[in-house]
Order: sequence, then C-alpha cells, then structure tokens
Amino acid sequence: MQRWSLELCLHIVKGKDFVLRKTKQLFFLADIRRHLRKIDCIPHMVSLLSPERMCFSLSLSLMLIYFPLKIDEPLTNEFAVFWLRHMCTDYSTKSQVLSLNVLQPLIRLIAENDPDLKFNSLSTIDRILDDYHARGQIREFNGIEPILNNLKSEYPQITETVCNCLQKLATDPANRAVIRDIGGLDRMIDFIGIDETKDVHVHCLNALANLLEDTECLDVSLTTKKFCFSD
Repeated sequence: MQRWSLELCLHIVKGKDFVLRKTKQLFFLADIRRHLRKIDCIPHMVSLLSPERMCFSLSLSLMLIYFPLKIDEPLTNEFAVFWLRHMCTDYSTKSQVLSLNVLQPLIRLIAENDPDLKFNSLSTIDRILDDYHARGQIREFNGIEPILNNLKSEYPQITETVCNCLQKLATDPANRAVIRDIGGLDRMIDFIGIDETKDVHVHCLNALANLLEDTECLDVSLTTKKFCFSD
C-alpha cells in the first residue's frame, strides 16, 4: 500500500495538472525519503525547477474563475525546492541531486523576490555543499556572488543560511579568492557591525574564520578599520 501510494503521487507530479503538481508535493515530508529514492522520483522533481515547466489545465482555469490569482512558475518552483530541501537531508540524495545539474536553477531562484523561495533555495544549496565537489561547481556557475548578495536580506533565516553557505565555500582556496575579489570580506565585516543582525554574527564569524586561512584575506581584513567594532 505504501509503495502504491508513493507511485501514485509520483504519477501526479509527472502529470500536466499544475494544481495537483503544486499541492501533492507537500506529501513528501515524512520518513519516506528512502522509498522516494527507490522509485526514481528525484529527476522529475528537479525538472520542475525549470522556468519552462508551466502548464495550464482545465482545473486551473476553473480555479482562476473563482480565485483570480497571478499564476507563474515560481509557484511550482517554491514547492519543488521545498521538497528538495527535505530530501537533501540524506547524503546519498545530495550526491544524486548534484549529478542532475540542480545548482544552476537553484542559483537562479535565489535571485527571486519571494523570501520563502530564497530561503528554501539557499537551504538546499547549503545542504548540497556538504559534498565537497559542489563547492567548486558553485564557483564555476558564478553562484558565489548571488549567495553573498543575500547577506543584505532582512530575514535572519536567510542571512544565517548565507553565512553557512559561505563557511563551506570558504574551505576551497579558489572560492576564498573569489569572495575576496568581489568584496566579500568588507561586506561580511559590515554585516558583523550591524547591531540588528547580532543573532547571526556567530555564523558570519565562522565563515570569516575560514576566509582568514588565506594570508591575502588576512591582509585585507587588517587594512580595513571596519573590522573593529563594539559589542
């Protein structure tokens, strides 16, 4: 029964009914990740991150008659990324997701305005970055600066996740050079100097500690007076 139910859900997700796809994805949040991997649903869920995956159906048309909403691809993106974030709790899933070239769409999605979409995309990237190979791929896809840009978010959950991503990215020497070259050190030091963000300061300091493994980064930090701040 359990296997039949999961396969039915996968059939719905692979279907062309937008409303069913975006609502049924929420069913995949319990201790069923192992079973979901067995029925090979991850590639289909990753495909929902594409901006081209926008389907209209009769049920959607009827819904719009009674509920005139602006429907676009971020609705599907949001639920797909939410699902992937939970699936990436398991290391084996992180490796599989990484092999499906998921980083590029996730980097695109962290530039969206929706804070939930930003958080889930960043959190998924954070979990994938546990795989060391992903840290170089983020750099190759020019994803470091988009991640760093979200340090200015007003939402602590987002800024904390950004710092966690930067902490992992900064274990790679080439990534440290990129962060330094795009002014990441100054921006992180500025962040630590903002009293309103003090709950996230420890996470930012952890990222800075990895950056300062490089003597060039250390030189940059010592030449900026912004590194001196009060409690």
